[in-house]
Amino acid sequence: MLNLRGHFPLLLFLLSLCGACGGYDWENARKRGPRIEPEEYFVGKKKGQLVVMDRNGNLRESADVYRECTVGSSLAGSCQDRIFARRMTRRDSGAVGPDACPEDPEFHCLDREEQNTMEWTVQYENDTEASLTFADDRGSLSGRLAGSLLYVKGDRRIPGEGDESAHAKLCMFLLPGEGRPRLRTEDYSFLGIHLGRVEIFWLDEP
Repeated sequence: MLNLRGHFPLLLFLLSLCGACGGYDWENARKRGPRIEPEEYFVGKKKGQLVVMDRNGNLRESADVYRECTVGSSLAGSCQDRIFARRMTRRDSGAVGPDACPEDPEFHCLDREEQNTMEWTVQYENDTEASLTFADDRGSLSGRLAGSLLYVKGDRRIPGEGDESAHAKLCMFLLPGEGRPRLRTEDYSFLGIHLGRVEIFWLDEP
């Protein structure tokens, strides 16, 4: 488990901003730090705790994500993700079988492991702003970054929903603190109807 306690007040503030990050105040973002610099940020090993929520905010799934990033050039690179997801559902009977969760034998554990490759490119407009593109097995996103805010959008497969795709808006803030903490949110919608949200809290691994 990642320790969120020390960042909880700041996380609440940033979540309220990310809820509508498509209309975020970029002038305000330029003033915030620490700045996201992709060629320095997307490098090395990182660990994330991921949660998937439905349109009503109910928890659907959680996962540990292990990421290792390399920089191919000064303006491009790639990241390899290993995702270990667990979904717990109550058992129909009290019998304990091989699929019982070690945390609680009254529940089935539906485990899922995935691997994902994410590639990114950046093009600087000036010293503080840039356009950015992400592409991975689930789709491609493009947008911009300024200060501590990164915002991209595009069509993307919904985590844990097979081949179903929707419009995604991804927001990420680099936070002050040890391990370069950052909060990432993905909001999914179809024809303007909110479908759900994915949140990841990332830390650099020592």
